[in-house]
Amino acid sequence: MKNTFAKLAEYIRKEETNVFIPGRKADHEVQDTMAVGCHKLLEGEVDLSVVDQSEDTSGIEIEVDDDGRESKCWYGFNDEELEEDIEELEDDMEELKDDMEELKDDMV
Repeated sequence: MKNTFAKLAEYIRKEETNVFIPGRKADHEVQDTMAVGCHKLLEGEVDLSVVDQSEDTSGIEIEVDDDGRESKCWYGFNDEELEEDIEELEDDMEELKDDMEELKDDMV
């Protein structure tokens, strides 16, 4: 695998595949799927009534930067579940502390 990556790195350096060179041809062109999807939505080619909306998205918030671009998306959590998880972790930590004290005592 090391040899494969070395050959690939040499090819990238030699051919400058990461550099835009006007007029360079390629066997394959990567489609701009975001633009295609937006076009389909705007042209009404997508029937949104058949979209599965059974998933609970009430906890999803999208943060937007000052320039209006989406910066990140995070999923909200149920506060009660988080409280339970925190309590469980605190209990586990107490048990670990007790186990550590026992180990210290056994070593002395």
